[in-house]
Amino acid sequence: MALFKSGNPTLRETAFEGTILQGITTGEEMTIRGTMNKFGFLFLMMMGTCFFSWGQFYKGVNPMPMLLIGVFGGLVLALVMAFKKQWSPYLAPAFALLEGLFVGSVSAYYDYAFKTSYPGIVMQAVGLTLIVTLVMYVLYQTRIIRV
Repeated sequence: MALFKSGNPTLRETAFEGTILQGITTGEEMTIRGTMNKFGFLFLMMMGTCFFSWGQFYKGVNPMPMLLIGVFGGLVLALVMAFKKQWSPYLAPAFALLEGLFVGSVSAYYDYAFKTSYPGIVMQAVGLTLIVTLVMYVLYQTRIIRV
């Protein structure tokens, strides 16, 4: 029996089959603080590999292997997590690491490619993204913004 009616195909009953009672039971309730802690952990992992791949590019290492590993490894993990939702808590850290490889490699490449026409554009984008993410993280953690 449907809890609500919706024309959205992603909200049909079959989309939720196999997720209730088949997920990982930790005995914990989902909280804003727990969600933010996990987000912070995954974000730090992603930024770590992002800075690593960025640094490797400027040391003269070819970024293409890291970029390809990041994009195709991330794609494979995203598909696995989409179809095997109960594996997501275990695969999320690996996905964050692969995403960082991809984002860092692409960012370093574009920073180098546009260094004469748009100097520093990538660093501005990365810096603003980090600042906004950090501010929102602090606002949620300190409960200034309540959900």
